[in-house]
Amino acid sequence: MPGLKAKVFWLVAFLLMVFAGSEPLFACYPPAAQDTTAEADSSRLPDPTGAMIRSILFPGWGQWYNGKRWKAALVFVVEAGIVANALYWDRKMKEATTSRERAWAQENRNVSFWYLGLAILISMGDAYIDAHLAGFDVSPDLSGLPGTVFSAGVRARF
Repeated sequence: MPGLKAKVFWLVAFLLMVFAGSEPLFACYPPAAQDTTAEADSSRLPDPTGAMIRSILFPGWGQWYNGKRWKAALVFVVEAGIVANALYWDRKMKEATTSRERAWAQENRNVSFWYLGLAILISMGDAYIDAHLAGFDVSPDLSGLPGTVFSAGVRARF
């Protein structure tokens, strides 16, 4: 089942590329000493369009620009791996002795190019959205404004 292994590999690579970030998955943050609802300094925030263009020009550059170093490395490795796979199948296509082998290698090479295009699109979107949300308040304090009380509940009668 070589097809199943390849699909699992691409699924894992996709999920790692989408969900990898520089922040730990579960983190404990100390209480904020200042007001976390204040807007971030807009002069230091990354430009979303600039991040997207950087991501197109070089694999992982948009993520690096956004400060997501691990994600940038992952994007680079995934895109470089897809390019290496395409080059491998291109070499196999040129070495093929029968037309059937040549067609099979060409099909695999073309699929690699499609995966590369998909990875670039995902990387672009990730860099753009990450830069756009750079000033978003991600503090664990979900209480809202000071002095307000918010509650929610569900009631069921049987």
